[in-house]
Amino acid sequence: MAKRCPKPGIAGLPIRGIDGRIEQGDTFHNERFPDLKADFILANPPFNVSDWGGERLREDKRWRFGVPPVRNANFSWVQHIIHHLAPTGYAGFVLANGSMSSNQVRRR
Repeated sequence: MAKRCPKPGIAGLPIRGIDGRIEQGDTFHNERFPDLKADFILANPPFNVSDWGGERLREDKRWRFGVPPVRNANFSWVQHIIHHLAPTGYAGFVLANGSMSSNQVRRR
């Protein structure tokens, strides 16, 4: 999470009556909530990140639908979100147009 991002999120939670916790860190390599199973997840992850360190996560338990490309984190974000959903949970997320149909996703 970028350093500028936590403040609006932290301020917005109580205004909307949401009890939650936001922490800054590296979602893929230093996960703050490894056992979280959420009923609802709303996310707007960064698009087309190429230096996300995917080569260090080839055997990660979050990759239920296949190992994501090392040079593009889009598929990693989707699987990370799905990994943290409760069995009857719902997710909504925004990705770049065409991000899941690019050649980057098809290549391994």
